[in-house]
Amino acid sequence: MLHQTESMGSMSGMQDVRSINVAAGGTLKFAPGGYHLMCMNTTKAIQPGKTVPVTLDFADGTKIVSTFSVRTAMGK
Repeated sequence: MLHQTESMGSMSGMQDVRSINVAAGGTLKFAPGGYHLMCMNTTKAIQPGKTVPVTLDFADGTKIVSTFSVRTAMGK
């Protein structure tokens, strides 16, 4: 699942995101407190401290495989 963390005063929450606009030649950082991927019903292979390959699909049909670090919900 793709989420974005949003602050609302002293509280924060996660918003489901279907897509993200990235300008040509631009970058997007996935990080706790911002855009992040949330894996549900994971296997033992996806544990904090490990890395997993993720395929990112772009609107123009481009696919990029990127390696992501697995972290807890607290970003550790």
